[in-house]
Amino acid sequence: MILITVWLIRNIWVELYRIPHNQMEESLLGGDNLFINKWSYGLRLPQTPIAVPFFQDSITGTKMKSYSSIPYFPYYRIFPKEVKRNDIIVFNRPDTKNLSIPIDRRKIAIGRCVGLPGDTVRMYNGHLYINRREIAQPPHAKESYLIPDSLEYKFQNILQQLKIADPGFETIKENRIRFFPKYQAAQIQSFYNTNNILIPIHLKRNNFTIILPRVDEPVQITPENINLIYPLLVIHEGRNIIKKGNHLFENGKKIYYSRFTQPYYWIMGDNREKATDSRIFGAVPHSHIIGKGSFICFSFDPQRPFYKALRHNRIFKTID
Repeated sequence: MILITVWLIRNIWVELYRIPHNQMEESLLGGDNLFINKWSYGLRLPQTPIAVPFFQDSITGTKMKSYSSIPYFPYYRIFPKEVKRNDIIVFNRPDTKNLSIPIDRRKIAIGRCVGLPGDTVRMYNGHLYINRREIAQPPHAKESYLIPDSLEYKFQNILQQLKIADPGFETIKENRIRFFPKYQAAQIQSFYNTNNILIPIHLKRNNFTIILPRVDEPVQITPENINLIYPLLVIHEGRNIIKKGNHLFENGKKIYYSRFTQPYYWIMGDNREKATDSRIFGAVPHSHIIGKGSFICFSFDPQRPFYKALRHNRIFKTID
């Protein structure tokens, strides 16, 4: 009886999602356990209802699937509602890998909806524009900086004296890239009294322009949008389409326009530089949305011992 109750609660009402890292920076922290309202955008019925509770696609520590493919139900949503701008949503990642995995068993992610159907989303040198209007960065959002190898030793000394944790680095073309909020970067530059220790850089993923398709409206296929349109049509719309250069073909005929059967959204993390979001896996279809993040039930700091880890000030904290 208890298992049935748990199944009903998790599948048709609410669910907890644990934030694995600072994808959303100060809005949500690693270790936050978020309450997800599954009715916010209409209830998505389970596609694989027979499963081991609390496991996503496999049982931890094994290669065993956590769910049964029989029975399997197609995607269906009761009382569907569209996502609103700036909503924090939890969704199944629309990766092109492992397409054989049912939608409701794919990896779960979280992000903020910045782009709606019909919107023009543009990023230029890390600045975000929606329909030509610049969107301010969250105050604690991180930006990317290059630290010359010759200054690495001094850089580490500065971090120790300022008591700033080294965030680690990504290696891009043999260069070490670190990510800091602007205020921390200013502290470091001021301490060293030079602008040469942290060199701002702009990553390629932060320069693009896309127009999100509207539901059931014809979209012209152009060289500028084909890389966005093609995977949406094939993977999420189920169309048998072939791409040749900057052209699409269906049943041997070139297509110039296409329509879409569901809304697509552009999702980004508040921590724009380090977030895994639509810049990596593309627009998120409505079929992949689980629900809306409502509030934090409780939170544990993963960097502290368990008996000191509870963040009392985040219990039942609302999010925006």
